[in-house]
Amino acid sequence: MEKISFSPSKDLQSLKLQIDGFNDSFEILKIKEEGLTVSYLSKLNLLQGSPLSGQINSRTLDLQFRFQGNLQKQTSRPDGKGFILEIQFHQKARFPDVLIALELAS
Repeated sequence: MEKISFSPSKDLQSLKLQIDGFNDSFEILKIKEEGLTVSYLSKLNLLQGSPLSGQINSRTLDLQFRFQGNLQKQTSRPDGKGFILEIQFHQKARFPDVLIALELAS
């Protein structure tokens, strides 16, 4: 796993990630073209490759984005404060809609 910060950047702090079937929000640590890395307090009862869908939104940027993907990896955070999940988008475009929307909104 590549090294990532456990504190989201200022831009990512304004985003809320909701995965379908879960009541709590997930903290977005990193967004890349192929997927995203999130943090959650408890371990999910999901297998690697499990399909996931959900929504990323931001009230401050007036942004809403639906995504579909699958769970690539789930590991314990080294600081002991939950788990890190890597989610790969199903979308194969060079720049996913969420990255374009974030760029336009900033």
